[in-house]
Amino acid sequence: MQRPRRPRSLLDEIVDPLILLGAQLHFALSMYVRAMAAAHPQDDPYLRPWKVAKDATWLLLLVVMYLQYYFIDVFSQIAALPTLDVRV
Repeated sequence: MQRPRRPRSLLDEIVDPLILLGAQLHFALSMYVRAMAAAHPQDDPYLRPWKVAKDATWLLLLVVMYLQYYFIDVFSQIAALPTLDVRV
């Protein structure tokens, strides 16, 4: 005899895919960490794209941080300029 199925609520329809997505992400990240913890990951041709992606991400973050520092410095210098009152 089959058990009667209860109707799925909206919360179940949202939470179940999120839990599945979280589990898949956790699995993928754990496999990446395992692969990088190998004896010499830089020698493995399969891991070369991952290493290039990691290096590119660090470079991008470094560039963004430098640009943020530069623009904050420029904006603070502009804010420190004396005001100029012009009367017509």
